[in-house]
Amino acid sequence: MTPSVNPLENLAVVRLLEFLSERSPWNRSLWGIGVVLALDELYEGCAAMAQGHLSEASIKRLISSLNKRVGLHPGFTGAEKKLLNLHLQQVPRPDSVAHYIIRQISSIVSADYLTRWGRVLASGIFNVELFARSVAAHLLDAGFSEQYLHDFINTRIQRSIPFSLARLCDDLQQEMIASPPREIEVLLAFGSVPRLRNGVPPSWLQGPTIIAWLRTHGFDTAGVRAPAALVLRVRARDAIGAAQVARSESDRYAARTLLATGHPLNRLPKLWVAGSTAPVDLDHERRGVEVRELYREDRTSNRERSRLIGGMIIDGSMPALPGLSDQAAVTRMRKLFHSPKVELETIREVISDSFHRLYRQRNLILHGGKLDSVALTPGLRTVAKLAGAGMDRVTHGHYVQNLKPLELVAKANIALALVDATNPLACVELLEAS
Repeated sequence: MTPSVNPLENLAVVRLLEFLSERSPWNRSLWGIGVVLALDELYEGCAAMAQGHLSEASIKRLISSLNKRVGLHPGFTGAEKKLLNLHLQQVPRPDSVAHYIIRQISSIVSADYLTRWGRVLASGIFNVELFARSVAAHLLDAGFSEQYLHDFINTRIQRSIPFSLARLCDDLQQEMIASPPREIEVLLAFGSVPRLRNGVPPSWLQGPTIIAWLRTHGFDTAGVRAPAALVLRVRARDAIGAAQVARSESDRYAARTLLATGHPLNRLPKLWVAGSTAPVDLDHERRGVEVRELYREDRTSNRERSRLIGGMIIDGSMPALPGLSDQAAVTRMRKLFHSPKVELETIREVISDSFHRLYRQRNLILHGGKLDSVALTPGLRTVAKLAGAGMDRVTHGHYVQNLKPLELVAKANIALALVDATNPLACVELLEAS
């Protein structure tokens, strides 16, 4: 990576790339959505509340969280913060002035959101973590794929000597404009003709037409054996994102077909995305919840290792780490040990927001039949790893500590309530020897 002359910018861009990496563990991943999408979620939620699909308490919580975020966000002007706060004193009713103000503020801020961050960065005064989380969430909420953004940012870094984070924000803003969501064709092929009750639909491709589609879009057809295929038309900003959407649609087709016919779809393991140069794996990047506790054996004590590292961070004896990502992690932990109650409460609020969002999506689907909520896909993206980590804790508590789930909740609540700066290493006890 080409370094910036500003050490803070180096940490910030590495943290941004960490949020856009598929390999980041749950504790270093992105847990929430961006502030612009949060405004859109509130606008949608107010209408859903009036229809009886969401409770007023749920919307009040959403407003409280949003007010805190906007109040701390350097990308909003003072006038915008004041206007929004004024009209969110009460829950906005659908089609009211306050309701429309939410949508219009969202539109105004989203139009140059990344440019606003560029101006903040140019001032030289910014919070690394807030910047990285805000920008990563905004870009992913907008529909870009992680890998596309990761590659885009790395390319810009290599082109810029010295690297400028403000310039990167301007480039990302231009990319938002240059790559709007568009319809992209994706070929889903089958190894055998699906057993459908009414036969293969006429819109599907069969035999030679499959090879013709592949050749038209520049793909190598050697070794492709598919008697039937379906061209999915999905909306995405980039080819990698199109593949992700196509995988989800493919899974829905497979589930419905299995329920309707009792026979699984014999899908080929590849997808062909128009505009790409090579096929992509059908089973890549499956979203799910992994409970590692069920597979963990011969554990060494993570808590003891954490106490040793924590002590070194607190007393200043921690050696300089070579990786910028690890340096950023040490900075975050130093801040937590200095003010554990404040920092842990912030973490708790962010995680809580993600799970409340998941529950709101559940209500919108079950009570309103709404499958196109603005926060559905981003909500699932942010909560999957958190759910896995949470289930891991519950499983560990059950099998190792003989604790019921609510007993574990009580222990956690007590630990969070009693932690203070006089004994910062007590934070390590929250790990419960995982």
